[in-house]
Amino acid sequence: MKVLTIISTYSWTINVVTHEMGHNLGSRHTHSCTWPVGNGGALGAIDSCYNAEGGCFPNPRPRIGTIMSYCHLWPTNQGGGVNLASGFDHCREIQSD
Repeated sequence: MKVLTIISTYSWTINVVTHEMGHNLGSRHTHSCTWPVGNGGALGAIDSCYNAEGGCFPNPRPRIGTIMSYCHLWPTNQGGGVNLASGFDHCREIQSD
């Protein structure tokens, strides 16, 4: 008898390991106030899935987060979730709306 096994397309373990590897490679959180977000070299957070690190004004929530975001804390219908396929390229994914 054949048995159909459904394999999850998301893994919490993989998300955590890749997130922490990102830190080891120098990646920052997307809610860190260290991203160039405006003209003249202004720095800020590029999403608001979590409280901004550094007290800057956060940008709106993206349609889906990246490995370095905390967007997994929000429901997917409110800009939550994480797309592991986006890798560490935060700006490309978030600014593509």
